[in-house]
Amino acid sequence: PGISPTSKLVKLLRGYNIEIRTEIDLALDYLSGEYIAITGTNGKSTLTQVLANILRDDGFIAAGNIGYPACEAVLQDRESNLSLELSSYQIEYMDMKKAPYAAVFLSFATDHLERHGSLEEYFRVKWSLIEATLNNSGHALISEDILQYAIKYGLKHDFAKLTIISDKDMYQNT
Repeated sequence: PGISPTSKLVKLLRGYNIEIRTEIDLALDYLSGEYIAITGTNGKSTLTQVLANILRDDGFIAAGNIGYPACEAVLQDRESNLSLELSSYQIEYMDMKKAPYAAVFLSFATDHLERHGSLEEYFRVKWSLIEATLNNSGHALISEDILQYAIKYGLKHDFAKLTIISDKDMYQNT
């Protein structure tokens, strides 16, 4: 994910229709369990670890952008389930054939504009995870703020399929 999609190398590979595979894709190719994907500008690592801890008895471990590579987790145990933290850099190249069982888009703020070019493009990259999840009959959880951005940017989806939590409920104890 460190290589910009606008780099000469990526453009050349895509020009020849050469598939670009990520570390996440390779891990998911071999994962026989399920995964929950967590993205957002802030709070991803915390939620990823909390979910893994809560779901430990169901074989979930925290991996991905949290600092433990998904490939390493799968090499240790193909049968495990992953609580997978995903950055926009990881999502933008992901092959969504194996969409998550569930996805959470936790928060959104101005970030990574040097990579994505605009706030809207940054949002669209992260939203693609939600779309892929819902298109594969998965479950998706977003905040009201995320819903408002989706509407603002004209991203159409059956919003009735989403679980939307109020920002007030999310942060009432902080």
